[in-house]
Amino acid sequence: MSTVPAILSCLPLAVFGPFGVIDMPDSRYLRGVIPGLAGFAAFTTILSLVTAWRRKGIGHVKLTPSVVENADILKVRVFDWDDVVDVADHAESKKARRAVVLRMRDGHEEIITIADIYLPRGAALYWLVRHYWRHPEDRAELVDGRAAERLRDGRFDLE
Repeated sequence: MSTVPAILSCLPLAVFGPFGVIDMPDSRYLRGVIPGLAGFAAFTTILSLVTAWRRKGIGHVKLTPSVVENADILKVRVFDWDDVVDVADHAESKKARRAVVLRMRDGHEEIITIADIYLPRGAALYWLVRHYWRHPEDRAELVDGRAAERLRDGRFDLE
């Protein structure tokens, strides 16, 4: 919701600021920097909106029997379940709030950040991913609707 007002306030500043149509600070430096920053902010915001619109959201996590797909506003990453060696609730490589962390065979961490945008408080997503990582025999549930039932009922392997 805040992106539209941000764009509407930054675009005029970026377009008219350098031509003196908008009253700017007396400093020549600020007359160049402020419109430049406003233009960059407007461009970045518009690009993010277009990406979110094309992807039908700001991110998603897709679990299938063979792969895990983690998409955010910047990129989509797909990897095999076989490459995951651990599922954790905290990252060691960087700070991440309410994360589901997949530790990969090659040593890097795939972080599903802010898991609570997908499910309230994010804990259920953690337990769901962990369950399907530990129980590959149950991954067929991911394509026939039984995973939603498992999630709703909270039937996870909690050990």
